[in-house]
Amino acid sequence: MGYSVTVNIYSFEGADDPNFELGEFDKDNFPAEVIIPTEDKYSSVCFAMWANMRDLGISPIDLDPEIKHIAEIAPFDELPVSLDPPAVRSRHAPMPPVMYYGWEIDQNKWFEWAKDHGYSVMYNLITFEGADDPNFDLEDFEDDDELPPEVIIPTVDKHHSVCYALWTIMRNLGIKPVDYYPVKATLGGGEFTRLVVLTDNYHDDDSLTEENLEKLQKILGRDDVPKWYPSTYFQWNRDRDRQ
Repeated sequence: MGYSVTVNIYSFEGADDPNFELGEFDKDNFPAEVIIPTEDKYSSVCFAMWANMRDLGISPIDLDPEIKHIAEIAPFDELPVSLDPPAVRSRHAPMPPVMYYGWEIDQNKWFEWAKDHGYSVMYNLITFEGADDPNFDLEDFEDDDELPPEVIIPTVDKHHSVCYALWTIMRNLGIKPVDYYPVKATLGGGEFTRLVVLTDNYHDDDSLTEENLEKLQKILGRDDVPKWYPSTYFQWNRDRDRQ
């Protein structure tokens, strides 16, 4: 249906080795970067669902009253005890939802910074000729053989570019990112917000020293301390293992 999203994954030579560990390298002797074009399943599904919902005039946050309730949760200065996973898991008690610890960021601002400093991540947007016409509708084509020719549009991926930029900044400061995508969405504060995530309630991170946090705080232009925000998947879960 033309909603495949291909992203360029930035990795390192040797990263496919099961014994590869970034923590073994200092920032000055990282292995060479490699770019791997990859079809992004999550982005493709999101693009398809977003396009169909947009065409129906539906906003995702309006689908579930529970989502609206979660969106009203204000960020916490301290993690509530009820949201701190127990050291020993019990079969009789569900594990708490994921909470992110970090700062809100202006993703648009950081996207411009990423492009200006060489952190752009490109993907190939696959669409159809004429799809930019507001009257274009795939349902007008009864058979796949009648579909217009596909068009591949190289596009800069905002989210992946910002993640790549902030992941690199954090690594250079000696902060261990939670994963390759340290910028995540939260429902806290009444709307979808982007955070640079320092850690979550399922991980302990000894790289978050006062010195490192102060350096990152200065780079982000923040004068407040990080806070705890609900993730977009805010559910108590019996199947989540402590990581």
